[in-house]
Amino acid sequence: MKANGHNENMLNLATKYLSGNARPEEIQELEAWVLADPKHKQQFTDLKKAWMLSGLIQSENRVDVEKQWAQTEKLLSGNGKKESTKVVSMESRFMRYAAGLAILLVAAFLLWQYLGSDKPMIVQTTDSIQQVKLPDGTLVTLNQASSIKYETNNEQTQRLVTMIGDAYFDVERDETKPFIISAGEVQVEVLGTAFYIDSRIDEPEVQVIVEEGSVGVKVGEQEVVLTANEKAVYQKAGQTLVEQPNGDTNFKSLQTNILEFKNTKITEVVFVLNRHFNTNITIQVTDLSNCEITATFDHKSLETIIAVIEQTLGITAEKIDGNYVLSGDKCE
Repeated sequence: MKANGHNENMLNLATKYLSGNARPEEIQELEAWVLADPKHKQQFTDLKKAWMLSGLIQSENRVDVEKQWAQTEKLLSGNGKKESTKVVSMESRFMRYAAGLAILLVAAFLLWQYLGSDKPMIVQTTDSIQQVKLPDGTLVTLNQASSIKYETNNEQTQRLVTMIGDAYFDVERDETKPFIISAGEVQVEVLGTAFYIDSRIDEPEVQVIVEEGSVGVKVGEQEVVLTANEKAVYQKAGQTLVEQPNGDTNFKSLQTNILEFKNTKITEVVFVLNRHFNTNITIQVTDLSNCEITATFDHKSLETIIAVIEQTLGITAEKIDGNYVLSGDKCE
């Protein structure tokens, strides 16, 4: 019972995180829970999917309320079919909890959106990459399953963004209004420059990679200033922030849709593919010593890339529950 109670508390905390209302200490607690157990990670992923599918956050100012309700009810009710009465697992109860909560939150959000004034701009993606232009002229390329909330402070002296997931920013320069991004515990501040942030909650670290200009990255009392071709890495478990040269050549793939690998270890290839395609490829190859890829994939699908990896390395790729598992004794 204690475990179930703790899980329920974490689910409540996850909804606060997905709505952008969780405090830094709550985000840290949630991240620790997600990373502690693969089952927790799957539960969080399921909730995130239910949240996105509910249409909770809209990228446009006008919303067709009747259409939104019809789509949401159809989606979450299984086309009106009555469920059979049977004992359900923790995962089933979890999804029902998520779906029911999503309906309530949709109603609250739509009411707030119609009655509110001076609303922040909120954009959330589901299964596609989206480029959006913020009111200040900043361009944001938002990856799948990610969201941003843009607003200014009361004195109109700061541009404030809260983000979930990962995105590439090309910030419109304004020396009178710093552009400040909150990504969990990490805060990024710029005046105007181009950079990428990976703050996916189910990853053990947050990364900030700078293409041009300078970027300040801060976590508590720790702070680094990055310039072009530098990267900041925040390790969530150890709560450490370090600055290092950037060796990730694919951080702009959200914009270019091009993935390039040169004698790249399969572990790094899988990390890049998981990030770019919002998937969960796992590796079960016994000997990884000879598992390297050299290839360029220009606007290629994940299925095509997996087929090339499978043929090139002589390993097996199997799709299980929507995600690929790479297996074999060794690579050729």
